[in-house]
Amino acid sequence: MQQVRKKSKELDHYLKSVISGVPKKLDNFIEGSDKTMTYYTGNWATDVLNNFTEKQSEKIFKNMSKSHENL
Repeated sequence: MQQVRKKSKELDHYLKSVISGVPKKLDNFIEGSDKTMTYYTGNWATDVLNNFTEKQSEKIFKNMSKSHENL
């Protein structure tokens, strides 16, 4: 029986750059550098889970929770 090799996740590199920039955009907004903003359009949490490893996702969610505490 032939083994089937699992394909790794196909990641959207553009989306990854947008997602990873969200915590910084929120920090700028909190600090008052930005007066208004749209930090993401889409299903952010699902996109994080689909485009990052579990460990990376946990780190991103941890950074976001810090930002939300300051809002």
